[in-house]
Amino acid sequence: MQKKQEAVAKSKRVKASESAGVITKETPQKVDGAVQTAQVVVAKKAEAPKQASTPAVVVLGSKQFVVKGGEELIVEKLSHKDGDIFVTEDILHGKKVTCTVAGPVAGPKIDILKFKNKTRYLRHMGHRQKYTKVIVTSIA
Repeated sequence: MQKKQEAVAKSKRVKASESAGVITKETPQKVDGAVQTAQVVVAKKAEAPKQASTPAVVVLGSKQFVVKGGEELIVEKLSHKDGDIFVTEDILHGKKVTCTVAGPVAGPKIDILKFKNKTRYLRHMGHRQKYTKVIVTSIA
């Protein structure tokens, strides 16, 4: 019971104030059997800069995609080589969208089976559609 009361008292005594990227905390500490409060200054973790990228609508491989910077897309097979950088245009706002080709990708395997009863006719085929992986590097 006493531990629970100490935990509640401790949570009430801890104060955090944020100003100019620094957090100041008052924490209770035991010194020679007496409880004293000490101020500890802790620097806030620097946040990673957010990529301020508004969405853009681009046409890749006869389909329209809503994209943001850093996004990966799998589109119909393009004539570009692996590692090529190409620029396309946003169809709504006219922004330049820079893309990098990450390489070819194969889709799921589809099995095709043709069979006719009593005529000894059986044909088995398979198909994997080819796609291209594209990474949107920037929208400007």
